[in-house]
Amino acid sequence: MAGDLILVTGANGRVGSGVVKALLNRNVRPRVLVRDVTAAKRGFGDRVDVCIVDLLDADGVSRAMEGVKSVFLCSPVHPQQTRHQGHVVQAAKRNNSYVVKLSGLATFAGSYVDSGAWHAETELAIQEAGLEYTFLHPYFFVQNLVFQAKDAKQSGVIKSAVGDVAIAMVDVADIAEVAARLLLDPRLAPGQTLPLTDCVAYTYSEVAPILTELLGQNIAYEQQTDEAVERNLRRAGQPDWHIRILLQFNRAFREGLGSRTTSAVTNILKRPPTKLKDALRLALRQVPDGGDPFPS
Repeated sequence: MAGDLILVTGANGRVGSGVVKALLNRNVRPRVLVRDVTAAKRGFGDRVDVCIVDLLDADGVSRAMEGVKSVFLCSPVHPQQTRHQGHVVQAAKRNNSYVVKLSGLATFAGSYVDSGAWHAETELAIQEAGLEYTFLHPYFFVQNLVFQAKDAKQSGVIKSAVGDVAIAMVDVADIAEVAARLLLDPRLAPGQTLPLTDCVAYTYSEVAPILTELLGQNIAYEQQTDEAVERNLRRAGQPDWHIRILLQFNRAFREGLGSRTTSAVTNILKRPPTKLKDALRLALRQVPDGGDPFPS
């Protein structure tokens, strides 16, 4: 695949930007599809080819995809995401492009997690288009804990409504490295769905002492109810669809849908996944004011 054109969507997001950086580290100049050229230039300088396109613009997406051999498909969770990503799938079909798609927890047809059902719809469209693909299914980004650590630092407690069920988390940087390697060599996992996790699953009771060490203050775990979570989200002005999905995530985690660890990261990267403590230490330095529960 050396010399073949690679397109990265969502290149200003956490995973997308990581994919771009992983490609640049291998002396590959990708094309990036963004809406904010200033952020792209700030992040990558002149080392990438920038296409300023809204994913709702089917013609613009089609032009951006011209000549593309491999595409990383990633966009923020949103009720319009199947339409956003559908335009990329249509353009990929015209180019016969290989697609590495980032999906997530509970991605299957009929999923009670709205985002999982949306991801599944796009995955089916990719399969029905006859494209070569690899689907990536991370359950929970380690970096999401930074969002909660901000409150924990002030209150002394990390709160969640998932109970004491173990969650198989994964470092965003590992996801990006996996995606970059697949884009450069589609032979690594053709037609496969890869659940991306650490080798160890952690409960929030086990995360609390790790935060205690990293934050330098005692952090305890406090279990919440879904009702309390919903009240806090509404107080923060979150839209209904966003609140609904977060509550659906909580249910999925409580039912163990995010507990199974896999060897997918190790198999692709030929090294163990980044340990939770190491990934979280770096994330806390990079994003001191918290994170986005729906990063892209």
